[in-house]
Amino acid sequence: MIVLNYHRVSERDAGADFYTVTPAAFAAHLGVLAERGSGVVASDEVLDGRAGDRSVMLHFDDGTADHHHTVARLLAEHGFRGVFFISTAKIGNKGYLSESDVRSMAAAGHAIECHGHSHRRMDRMTGEELAGELRRSVEEIHRLTGRCPRILAPPGGFVSKSVVESAARAGMPVVRTMRWNVNPLPLRGWLDCLVVHHGITPATIERWLDGKGLWALKTRYRIKQAIRSALPLDMYLALRRRIVRTSKPTDL
Repeated sequence: MIVLNYHRVSERDAGADFYTVTPAAFAAHLGVLAERGSGVVASDEVLDGRAGDRSVMLHFDDGTADHHHTVARLLAEHGFRGVFFISTAKIGNKGYLSESDVRSMAAAGHAIECHGHSHRRMDRMTGEELAGELRRSVEEIHRLTGRCPRILAPPGGFVSKSVVESAARAGMPVVRTMRWNVNPLPLRGWLDCLVVHHGITPATIERWLDGKGLWALKTRYRIKQAIRSALPLDMYLALRRRIVRTSKPTDL
């Protein structure tokens, strides 16, 4: 099973932010899924064992406003449902989803999942801090949607044993990582994803659906992680911004 992981879908930041894709590009990606007859599934189908190996999940991180006014609209055109990871402290802030947005998206069948409350690194929290962080997020999501989240996506993809254990205690048996990989079913307690950024084309999506280019993707992920570990954060981010400015769409 493939998880396609998106962040912002916006004209405004496209080309300036590594993870932002344009609405036109996102619509083209959805067109590929529709043409291929891909089974786009949400959280409960996967966790309850009702998804097939060739299913696709569409994940959206951070709970930005475009997820309601752009993403949900484009998903509805194909009858697709998304999985939205929201940091609950940001609900109602400028540029983020409002409470009514979250309610309407949940009512439309989209899964609202946990991205923490404060969007801070969870692997650096004490056990008590982490338990409180997760508890508050779960309570807020349940208040707004009537459903408790079942999947945790730790901000930044920073996963540790304590994060996995705390998530399970909070009612979330699955942790979504930022490792670039596909997923065997049934799940083994985590979900890996294929990160969609500004350079991913419809042809890339087709190749992924065919199981092509994944070895190269895993290699690039290992290189990225090695660079990220070796450089100070400010230098790593500066390097990534330079790559964003000079890179072109890719079919890798």
